[in-house]
Amino acid sequence: MLRCGVIISCLFLVACTTTPPRQTDNVCQIFAEKDDWYAASKTASQRWGLPIETQMAIMNQESSFVADAEPPTPFILGFIPWFQSSSAYGYAQAQDE
Repeated sequence: MLRCGVIISCLFLVACTTTPPRQTDNVCQIFAEKDDWYAASKTASQRWGLPIETQMAIMNQESSFVADAEPPTPFILGFIPWFQSSSAYGYAQAQDE
């Protein structure tokens, strides 16, 4: 009985995952690869009045962040790393006071 519950739980977790599109530079290729995405985008566009291209632009922007982003490190004489000019770190680019 417990084994059956574990298997069902694993199936539910796997069912919630999806692979990202292979070609993210072209919306037409994304919709050709993921045909249900177009239907979902069209439904959202009709319901909320947001154009499909705007939805895809927001999705691209939101999914392409760098979680451990840091400002560039300055170098002295081209090869000696120096202190960073800012303490900004991560997605929010929050700084220490």
